[in-house]
Amino acid sequence: MAEANPDNNELYTCSVCEKHLKSEKALGKHIKLYQGKCLPPEESGPKKRPRIEKSIKDQDKGETVLNEDNLDKMSACEETSPSSFMKEQISGDVGNSDEESSSKELPVFNLAEKHQILKTHLSHNYSRYISALKRLLQGDINKERFYEETYSFFTKETINANNEFLHAFFAEIYADSKA
Repeated sequence: MAEANPDNNELYTCSVCEKHLKSEKALGKHIKLYQGKCLPPEESGPKKRPRIEKSIKDQDKGETVLNEDNLDKMSACEETSPSSFMKEQISGDVGNSDEESSSKELPVFNLAEKHQILKTHLSHNYSRYISALKRLLQGDINKERFYEETYSFFTKETINANNEFLHAFFAEIYADSKA
C-alpha cells in the first residue's frame, strides 16, 4: 500500500476511538500501543476492534471513501481476559532455573515488605512513563517521540509479565488476609 502523499488529503482513522492519523504507519503504532483498548468517543457503546480505515476526502464532493482492502489489516489485537492469567505464582528468585516445580510460590513477606515490592515493581516502568508524559505536556518532545520512548512499556510481553506478577502478588495478600 502506498504511503499518504502530502498533496492529497488522505487520513487514517482508528475505528475504536475515531482518532485521525496522517499515515498507515502511525495508525499501526496507535493500534499496537493501545492493543485494541483505546477509548471510543462515547464510552456507552460496546468496544469495537480497531480497523484501518483509509479515508480519502474528495475535494469536489466532500465524501469519505473507505478502501475495503485495508479493513481487517492490523486488526489482530487480542482482548485480554481474566481467564488468560496464569494460575501459577512467580518465585522470588527468577534466575534460579534448577528447580522445575510446576507450582512456584512467592517468598513470605510482611505487609510492609509486600507494599515496598509492589511499589518498586510498578514504579520501574511507570515513573519513566510519567516522566515522558510530563515532557510531552510541557512541549519538550512531540507525540511521535513520546510513543517511541514509551512503546516498550506496553508490549504484550511487558503487560503479561506485570499481570502475572500482580495476580500472584495479590493472591498471596488475599490468602494472608483469610488466614
